[in-house]
Amino acid sequence: MKKMSKRTKPTSEAPVAKIAPVYTEGLGVGTLAEAMVKQVGSLKFTASKRAPAKWAKVSHKVQGVDMVKLLRAWKLPEPSVLVSITGAKNLNNPLKWSTKVQREFCKGLMDAVKTTQAWVVDAGTHNGVMKVVGRTLSELESSVVIGVVPWGATQDHGRMSRKDDGVIHKYQQDKIDADQGMVELDPNHTHFVLVDNGIEGATSIGSEMRVRHGMEFEICKPQPLEELIAVPMVLLVVGGDLATLQNVIVALENKRPVVIVAESGGAARQIYEACYPDLLALGEAVVDVSEEEQKALDRSEEHTSELQSLAGS
Repeated sequence: MKKMSKRTKPTSEAPVAKIAPVYTEGLGVGTLAEAMVKQVGSLKFTASKRAPAKWAKVSHKVQGVDMVKLLRAWKLPEPSVLVSITGAKNLNNPLKWSTKVQREFCKGLMDAVKTTQAWVVDAGTHNGVMKVVGRTLSELESSVVIGVVPWGATQDHGRMSRKDDGVIHKYQQDKIDADQGMVELDPNHTHFVLVDNGIEGATSIGSEMRVRHGMEFEICKPQPLEELIAVPMVLLVVGGDLATLQNVIVALENKRPVVIVAESGGAARQIYEACYPDLLALGEAVVDVSEEEQKALDRSEEHTSELQSLAGS
C-alpha cells in the first residue's frame, strides 16, 4: 500500500518583496553582532487601510549615515522638508488642547505635508500626539510617516523577531502589556525604525533618541556643493514632558526652527511661558496641568533657562 504524501499547510502570510541588503561600511541585514540592521519586514495592521508598514530593527549604535542608507533601501521619495514631532506620549502625560485647537493642528499638518511632500518623524506609538498624527495623515497615500521606537518596549516584538526577513507580520494590537512598559505601534504610520539596545521593557524607552537625532541630522545636514540645498527641518512641539524639552534643546543647538502648540499644555506650554513672559503678564489664561505633570515640569527649570538662552542666540 502506497504512503500518502503529506500536504503542506498553506500559509496565510504571503511574503513581500525584501529590502535589498546594503553591506557597505558595516551596514547589513542579519544577526551578526557587527550588523547595524538586524532584521527587516512588514507589518499588517487590521485597523489600517494602508499598505503594510515597513519596519527595521537596528542597533542602538547605528550612525546617521547608515540610517539614510536604510531609508534609501526603502525607496522613499526624497523629502523637501522634514517635520519632526515631539510631545505627549502616554496617559500620564495627556494633551491639554481643545477640540478647536486639535482640529486646526490636524488641518495645518495635512496641508503642510500635502503641499511640500514632507517626511514626518515621531515616536511612532498609538497614543498621544503620534496617534493624532497617524490618523490625520492616514488618508494621504503619498505621506511618509516614520516612527522611531525602542525595540525592547515594542508590543509583540517577540513574535516579530521570529519572522523571516521581508515577511508580512500581522501585528497584534489587542494584547498590550502596559504594566510591563510595552507600547503599541500606531497602525497609520508607514515605516518604523525599532532601536535595540538589548534592554527589555520600559527601561529601554529613551534609548532610541540618539538614533533618531542622528538620522534627522544626516537627512538635513548642509550639502558640500553649493547647488545642492539641504533639507530643512522643523521641530513641532505638542504637549510633552522633560524628555520633550531635551529634544527642543537638541533642535535649537543644531539651529533648527521650533514651533510650539502652547495650547496643548505640558512642555509646549512651559516653553511658551519661558520665552514669552510679557504675554502672560497681560492676563492670558494658563492651561491647567496635573499634579504629576507639574512635578515633572518643576524639575525642568534648568532646561527652560537653557531654552531661553538658546532662543535668544
